[in-house]
Amino acid sequence: MSTLGLAACKQTEFGFGDIITPSNLTVVADVIGVDANNPNGNGSGSVNIAAQAGQALSYKIDFGDGNSQMVPSGKVAYRYANPGTNEYVVSVNAIGTGGAMTTLSKKVKVFVAFEIPSNILTAMTGTGSKVW
Repeated sequence: MSTLGLAACKQTEFGFGDIITPSNLTVVADVIGVDANNPNGNGSGSVNIAAQAGQALSYKIDFGDGNSQMVPSGKVAYRYANPGTNEYVVSVNAIGTGGAMTTLSKKVKVFVAFEIPSNILTAMTGTGSKVW
């Protein structure tokens, strides 16, 4: 004996809501250690980036050196690593509902001092004899 049961399914409709593009996007990139003697920073390569826009849910920040990051708050501290004084274009996408975006770019010039890696420095200057 077999029993066959049928059940009625009620189709639920899902709404996405209004698609809202972020407005009034601003981007501030503060290079750490800028002063009269160090116009491109103190050599750390550190930059504080702050993005803000009306109706933004999150921000995607492209640092201009091949790296990018999703930043829900719009604020991030970033450290560039390429030694010397380099100029980068920081691009920020403010993301609204439905993936709608507003984009703004800003140039930033940063000085990164060259540092010998500690393991190499120790090998070259540490105790004991050296053969060159």
